[in-house]
Amino acid sequence: MATEPGSFSAVQGPPLSVVQRDELDRLKGQFLASLNHEIRTPLSGLLGMTELLLETELTEEQMEYVRSTRECANSLLEVLNSVLAYSALQGGLYRFESTEFSPRELIGSLGQEAAARAETKGIEWELRIEDSVPSTVSGSPRHLRECVWQVVQNALKFTNTGSVRVTVACDPLETAGVERTMRIQVRDTGIGIPSEDLIQIFDSFTQLENGLARSYSGLGLGLAIADKLVRKMGGLIQAESQLGKGSVFTLILPVQMPALEIAVRPPLARRGPGTARRILLVDDNKIAQQIIRHVLRREHYELLVADSGEEAVSLARDNECDLILMDLQMPRQDGFTTADEIRRIPHHAHTPILAVSANQADEHRAQCALHGIQGFIPKPIDRQALLRAAEQALASRGR
Repeated sequence: MATEPGSFSAVQGPPLSVVQRDELDRLKGQFLASLNHEIRTPLSGLLGMTELLLETELTEEQMEYVRSTRECANSLLEVLNSVLAYSALQGGLYRFESTEFSPRELIGSLGQEAAARAETKGIEWELRIEDSVPSTVSGSPRHLRECVWQVVQNALKFTNTGSVRVTVACDPLETAGVERTMRIQVRDTGIGIPSEDLIQIFDSFTQLENGLARSYSGLGLGLAIADKLVRKMGGLIQAESQLGKGSVFTLILPVQMPALEIAVRPPLARRGPGTARRILLVDDNKIAQQIIRHVLRREHYELLVADSGEEAVSLARDNECDLILMDLQMPRQDGFTTADEIRRIPHHAHTPILAVSANQADEHRAQCALHGIQGFIPKPIDRQALLRAAEQALASRGR
């Protein structure tokens, strides 16, 4: 068939078999995992080192340069997160696990990050969690946080003056052990959206401003990701807006009540010098070692560092450790194999092991439990998240 000069003609091939589709999905997942790891690892180092630099004595000019570097790195991380999340959702590669978690702690930690960004922009931030929100629910905490964060981030981005206010509430509990509805309302005083454009704001790659004169950067994926995640969790998002006055987004999500609601553990006390507990860090990346070493030693932990899985096993044989932080992707011997070998050492049969990894693929998270790894700390490493995870793991062991 003839085609016009410069045109392109695609030939439709035969439909893929089930085996071929499965193999294609596997390859897509493998590619996303590799892309995630290879970009997130240097980004983690960049963000971590800028945080360490900000703790040193700097001139006002140097402080401005470092803060600008951190802002650029965070923007790049947000783009990476959005692209990977959207690709995983489109490819059907998201796995929605169900576990017990505290929505108060989860949204509270999100609020701390949002408050810092609001302060940078000079706008007011408010988070109110109503008494109706239970201390514990069953669901997918990672995906709940992701969809809420996308909406909050959108509000912060398009609000230059005024405020962003978030309210979290649940419908009344009538029968123990039943599904409840959580409502998360994000209200801003931003630029607003014309009523005729509300219908398209959840479309992928959509921004109401286009072309070279755009006022706001970004891929236009945030609300699309939030909408897809909420729908997969059986909920919906409602949007109201007035041009020039602001917007209100309401996430309506079903959450399951556990059979017996467990109490939230209070904040754990920090330990002073002389009472240090020993942590074994296993990571082949020198910058990651430096960042984690700085964070943990400031909290008076004793730290052993292994550059490889083989060295980690050797150190574990010769030392009794209270906690092991394990990178998953390492040359020669990966973190899963290393964890298996450490578990066979008698005095480490029950030592808590937490994965610390730039590879956040769902399959890797699922594998953790199969290899005796009880938790997952993503890179780039958040200092408070790292300390909280370490303290909770140590407290669960009663050490």
